[in-house]
Amino acid sequence: MASVRKYWRCTNSGCKNPETGKHRGYKKVHQGEKKCLCKHCEQPMALSENYVTRIVRGGQQFTKSVSPRKDDATAHLAACVVARKSGALFPGEEPLITWLDAAKTFEKWMDSAIKTKELSEATAKHYRNGLKPLGPYFKDMVLQDMEKRHVEDFKTDRREDVGASTVNMSLATLKRLFTINTDNVRAKDYPRLHEAMTDVFKVKLLELKNEGEIILETDEEVQALLDECKTPHLHHFAFGILNTGLRHQFMWSLKWPEINFDANEIVKMVKGGTVVRIPLTDQYRDYLKSWQKSQKVRSINGYVIPSRLDPATCYRQDSHVGFPQACERAAVKFEKVGKKHLAAKFRELTPHHLRHTFATHYLYKASKTLGATAAVHVLSKILGHSGVYITERYSHVLKEINQASMVEFGNQMFPGTVNGADSP
Repeated sequence: MASVRKYWRCTNSGCKNPETGKHRGYKKVHQGEKKCLCKHCEQPMALSENYVTRIVRGGQQFTKSVSPRKDDATAHLAACVVARKSGALFPGEEPLITWLDAAKTFEKWMDSAIKTKELSEATAKHYRNGLKPLGPYFKDMVLQDMEKRHVEDFKTDRREDVGASTVNMSLATLKRLFTINTDNVRAKDYPRLHEAMTDVFKVKLLELKNEGEIILETDEEVQALLDECKTPHLHHFAFGILNTGLRHQFMWSLKWPEINFDANEIVKMVKGGTVVRIPLTDQYRDYLKSWQKSQKVRSINGYVIPSRLDPATCYRQDSHVGFPQACERAAVKFEKVGKKHLAAKFRELTPHHLRHTFATHYLYKASKTLGATAAVHVLSKILGHSGVYITERYSHVLKEINQASMVEFGNQMFPGTVNGADSP
């Protein structure tokens, strides 16, 4: 299908599609029409100065405003028909940039920028970490087709699994990727690419709310969450993180061979290829043994929490959306009994906060027997982090531990209360 014609265009700049934000007031010119009103806003429409070509290729429609002369538009359309038959680009058509090509360009730029000292190794690592979750989400898209709404969907889905700062890292990486891929191309030659970049850059970063301090502080809060994890698989997921501190993706991918009941520990490779050894609590050890006996579906790949739909995969493939729903149910219950502060907390809760909960409570308890310094060292090994990272991330916890230690020291050193001393 191909045609050359003029169009009516709405003169109201506010006549836009509410979903895409793009102008929607266009209408074909029919023979004998002298004036026309927009069907969306009922404002007068103006006749386009140029003739517009329209051609369909692969189910997708391509339109181009060519020239006030009909002969020019007709010649352009004829060239498009020839290009369509040969599989070539249409005259003046913008080459599409696939996600894979864009990522490769970005990687090459990072390698070059590191050599020229334009980019530090640390920043490059930051970008590469931010790029990882973007690939699976946008792998089938081209940059020209990306819109703000696509990135907002990614932001919402990603927020279910990780903290706001991690989501922001990917958003910043995406914007940098667009910048690198548009640096050497003119807006005149790549209008759709520049339009897509402008739209994507409208996405705002998530507000950071001291995520490290969002934890389940009391037994009541922990039990409220577990009670709302209705399916056994989701219950195991939450209970497992609270007992091991594993990141959510590694809890889902935990396999039976990684659990050594004889040594009473979990040995698992986690982020960055680090191998962690996590001692089993008595509660989680009993939970695992009971779970193993009651499992009706055994994963052929050895997953502890296998998918109910496909035993070859882990449960996350068909149930990752269950956690926010469980948190919402708990929040509603807290609201009904007047505990609005807990309702607000549960609406912010993500699986990553369960890892914070484990780390915080572990530091409080382990420091009493090991001392704060040793507790930080052991926790860093369990979580797969450096001791410095733990010290920075949980500085508020260590401060409270040190203050409590000083109070205890004072009480032991000076058993009696000293109200004051006589002036000399």
